[in-house]
Amino acid sequence: MASSPIADRFSGDLGGVRLTDQELRELYRIRREVEHPYGGLLEADDADEHDSDQQARMEREASEKVKALLGEDRYAVVARETDPTWQQVRQLGERFEIPAPRLEDAYKAARELREASQASLHLQARLENPVSDEPPSPNARVLLAALVERVTQQRESLKGILQNDRAMRVFEAQMPELALALSSGQSDPKSGTPPPPPNSVAAPP
Repeated sequence: MASSPIADRFSGDLGGVRLTDQELRELYRIRREVEHPYGGLLEADDADEHDSDQQARMEREASEKVKALLGEDRYAVVARETDPTWQQVRQLGERFEIPAPRLEDAYKAARELREASQASLHLQARLENPVSDEPPSPNARVLLAALVERVTQQRESLKGILQNDRAMRVFEAQMPELALALSSGQSDPKSGTPPPPPNSVAAPP
């Protein structure tokens, strides 16, 4: 199998899980379908051309295929070891000597923070560019404010788990969607007036 970012992801340390050549080829095929859809004509992060709802569905289907291929236990280990969020948290642990038990909690908080940030940005994009046949819900702005509040809370939770301000700043610098998500609830994109704000929303230091 030729070297590529996808192939390299499964060729490193996978938490002690050993993959056969056949499993590696199948994992490569599954991930390539997600990351280079439509025969490679699009990149998965091409937001202008590739709908994020469709991407999320493809990710879920890919996860189920990998789980069926590896089994529940091996899938759980491989999924974590190949998750960019885990790799980021693990690097923080190594760099700032954060105890291993705290890294597990940090990983969970970081994943929830990233998911909430991405959800708020997706909703903000729909509010700014509504699709005629699928207009935003009347409660969309209330939901956006709630998502921004969730981002704020998860950010504080992760900061408390890491107990290291420098590590938190490095994490935030590597996650640009966090600052965008925190700012997404600051004003109404159409009228310029602020929506009902969360209790504490501030840009990362």
